[in-house]
Amino acid sequence: MENKYIRFCALTVLLLAFNFTQGQGNPGFLGKKIAAGYSSQYCLLKSDEILYSESNLYQVLTNHDVYVEYAIKKYVSLAAHASYQKVPIEDYGSYYSEEIAANYTYGGKDFQALYHKDGGISDFATSSVGLKISAFMRNTTISSPIGVSSFFRADVYSTRALNNNFKYYLSNEEDLNTYQENIADPNVKGNQFNRTPGKTAHRSLSLGFGLESKILLTRSVFLRFNGDFNVSTSLFGGGSNYSYEEIYNTVDEDLKDEARRVTSFRNMFLM
Repeated sequence: MENKYIRFCALTVLLLAFNFTQGQGNPGFLGKKIAAGYSSQYCLLKSDEILYSESNLYQVLTNHDVYVEYAIKKYVSLAAHASYQKVPIEDYGSYYSEEIAANYTYGGKDFQALYHKDGGISDFATSSVGLKISAFMRNTTISSPIGVSSFFRADVYSTRALNNNFKYYLSNEEDLNTYQENIADPNVKGNQFNRTPGKTAHRSLSLGFGLESKILLTRSVFLRFNGDFNVSTSLFGGGSNYSYEEIYNTVDEDLKDEARRVTSFRNMFLM
């Protein structure tokens, strides 16, 4: 009986050693080269106003991310991912905000109405596709894609307005007659003011880096934790068409500016 117990233990040790050797010698933990999954990442609701002190500055939004990761070497993996996020943007209203223009026709004559935004909350959608290359730490990892790693990522982001619930008021009513005001005023029933978003999408490239850890629960299931810092090309250009030469944004151009600001800051910090 004792000899059977010793032989059983010896066989178990040999099998474990064999499996461990197989895992060490082939890319992919336990012979598994591909990892796929879903993760939720969180970012600041008002990261575009990081220097201000609104009470909801530190509220967070969820960024939904799906990915497929492939072990190309023992300690290196390549991943493709796609993400989606819904972002509410609040306008605080200001007399000094940039004016927005819309053109109308009345009595066979064209005229231009100017507006200021005056509060309201509108929803924007941010989606992205990207690639990530990870280098796994040898002292904490048997083999990619499971373990602790540092990574570099590149993403293409697109942000657009889902709706337009901002409030507007006429700012050049003194230049309009009563009929023109009734046509252009957003607060007059039956007006022609169009707030439905058109072409408002803004696209940018984002580059980032970070740390990630995958903790194995079973042979096929693991938990994934990460944190990263990203910088968007939207930070280094663009902006509204407003100038003192009286060149104004349209409503859609103004919404596109809001989309650019969302893309600039929203995913700077993810975790």
